[in-house]
Amino acid sequence: MSKELDQYIRRLVREVPGVIDDILENKSVGHTHVYYSGEWQKDVFDNFTTIQSQKIFKKMAKYLSNPNLSFYQRRIEEGNYDYYVRKVKYESQLHR
Repeated sequence: MSKELDQYIRRLVREVPGVIDDILENKSVGHTHVYYSGEWQKDVFDNFTTIQSQKIFKKMAKYLSNPNLSFYQRRIEEGNYDYYVRKVKYESQLHR
């Protein structure tokens, strides 16, 4: 059985790393941006193969562990969320 793929969602998911890279490289501390609206995990699993999904989640894990970024989400309706990223100032404990 093959999946019914939503090309619009696939495009949005593929654009997320570029959006986050742009925030890291070009935006000032405090900049907040909605990088995805929907149900992230479900949308990825429903529209990509297992291997593709694993690669997407692995790439996102690198962003989630970046101390210069803060992530949060807000529910906009049942089953749908706005996913936010904010650039934050990170001060290493080593430099104090």
